Amino acid sequence: MTENHLCVLELKSGKADFNKSRDLSPKADHLLQMTLYGEILRRNFNIDWNKLRTYLFYSTYPLLFNERPSSTAIRDILQLRNGIIYLLYLIRKGDFLRLIPLFNPQKLNQFNLNNRFYLQYLLPQIVAITEPLQKYAKRFSSVELFCTLYKFY
Repeated sequence: MTENHLCVLELKSGKADFNKSRDLSPKADHLLQMTLYGEILRRNFNIDWNKLRTYLFYSTYPLLFNERPSSTAIRDILQLRNGIIYLLYLIRKGDFLRLIPLFNPQKLNQFNLNNRFYLQYLLPQIVAITEPLQKYAKRFSSVELFCTLYKFY
């Protein structure tokens, strides 16, 4: 990062992705990380969106990526982050039982998948985890359930 906080360079030792036209492009999770770095800087230092520059540099290639995410992508990323923080807050507060109804195949299938891969591979794994949660939720208190399932004793 530069001293004036207007430019951030993230060095990645991994590889970039190849897009449909076989050109190199940043991996989605790397782009997400850079977007969050940029938002932290922008919001904490009151930096204008047009002045901030974030770059990804993969050591494997001599290329510097300057990808600019949309405001919709930034909003979605921050909404996801805030949702995760809220779930962790509820768990820490002891409201784990309040979350149990959210752990079911219908809620977890946000993209309404119905293809063979989902039905044959993903759904059985989801059911194997969510059914015991639903069953145990009726027998334990929030803290007991959390400690039993995650073995924090």
